[in-house]
Amino acid sequence: MKKTLADFDRYINQALQDWHIPGAAVAVIKGDEILHQGGYGFRDIEKRLPITENTRFPIASMTKAFTVMGVALLVDEGLLDWDQPIRDLMPDFRLADDYAT
Repeated sequence: MKKTLADFDRYINQALQDWHIPGAAVAVIKGDEILHQGGYGFRDIEKRLPITENTRFPIASMTKAFTVMGVALLVDEGLLDWDQPIRDLMPDFRLADDYAT
């Protein structure tokens, strides 16, 4: 582990305790280089199964943040406008509520 990450494991473990989080998988990446990756805590507390860098997590509502980030990148590139109706781009798009569509 690089010197700048010497206390990183301790920092993550303390954060898990402070925030009452059972576990996390963490990666520190710079450019194309993985500086650090690891699992901390447990994926199953009762069975004491540890989290590893290969543990899969449900991402639940995080998909909304990923979608907005993708849209923001397109807005930055001038390919979309925040106020542009989605129907301009996807004419077949429909919601259950006609007004919302």
